Amino acid sequence: STTVLNTSGALPGALIGISMSAGSGSTIDDQRNRITSGVSDPEYASSSSNFVSLDVDAIVPRPNEPHLHVTALREARTQLIGTSPLSAALDATTYARASAAFGERFHLGPVSSVDFEAGLAGGTNAPTAPVGAAAFSLHSGAGSFSARYAAGAEVPPDLGSAALSRVGDASYDCGASAIRISGPSDPVRPVRSRKLAIDASRGDGERSVGLSLYDEHYRGTGLADAIVPATLERPGYLPPGYLDAIAGGWSSAGKCPGSFTDSSRIFLSQGITGLRVAYRGITVRARDHIGRFSVEGFVDVSAATLDDDSGRLTAPTSVYISGRQLPGIPTSKIGATFGWVGPTGQTQLLLNATRTGKNNANRLPAYT
Repeated sequence: STTVLNTSGALPGALIGISMSAGSGSTIDDQRNRITSGVSDPEYASSSSNFVSLDVDAIVPRPNEPHLHVTALREARTQLIGTSPLSAALDATTYARASAAFGERFHLGPVSSVDFEAGLAGGTNAPTAPVGAAAFSLHSGAGSFSARYAAGAEVPPDLGSAALSRVGDASYDCGASAIRISGPSDPVRPVRSRKLAIDASRGDGERSVGLSLYDEHYRGTGLADAIVPATLERPGYLPPGYLDAIAGGWSSAGKCPGSFTDSSRIFLSQGITGLRVAYRGITVRARDHIGRFSVEGFVDVSAATLDDDSGRLTAPTSVYISGRQLPGIPTSKIGATFGWVGPTGQTQLLLNATRTGKNNANRLPAYT
């Protein structure tokens, strides 16, 4: 459920807008009567969340159009996984965040202006440190330039939470002599970041060229669905005798011949934290219009590299490899659109082509 309240008004020399919202939600997965292979196998999972936010905008149009924007948000989230509603919660986290920003515009002439904006954001629990950001932009009649830099803490990514797989839920690969199971994600860690973005463009209504660059670094972040050898899990993560129980299902649950004795071939799918990731990219774009014909195009080159500080991403089937490109993010993308407008202006033809490089989200070689 969500409740929203909006109000606005005018003060001498200023316009004020206030927005307040609150909401809550919950989900329940009740399988306390579940039976697996004739054996009672109960499971109960529930999650709930609630939030309250307050957004205040103040716009002062004189003399240089400055504006002040303040936002406060409180969010609480609790997740329970166990065998009954009375089980101890595995994940109970509360976040509180707040931010403020100030902007100023200076007019340099009839068609030129300079914008400056600075802001500060902070939170409790996670992130635990404030975030500072500054932006600068220059606009003229023929072009523009902008730069933005931010550094501080980030809200950690939601990696989900899952109970350890039971014997009946494990995936037994007889041919590869391996067992795959699922497990809870690593504890949440503070995430630090620094981000730089630059954009420049020049042109008019007929033609233009532009260039965009970004460089982002995250330390302590997490990735979902990582494959980790069970022997590299932190002490206390696995209950005593758990690996023996999973290995004991090799022939009964997995229907594999012989017995399973190599615990280093048991792999967990889980979310892991404490990683360093860098995203970098550059995009060049252009547009031209000649008579009834037009053409637009872009070239995008990007890199998203992972540095695993834990040394746990050693499984042969891991999609995450330290020092390599993250999966699902193509290294390049090229696109062009050609257009033609008929003499009366009522007919238009468009031809679009895009080539996506390898390592794409569709897990295909480079394609058009």
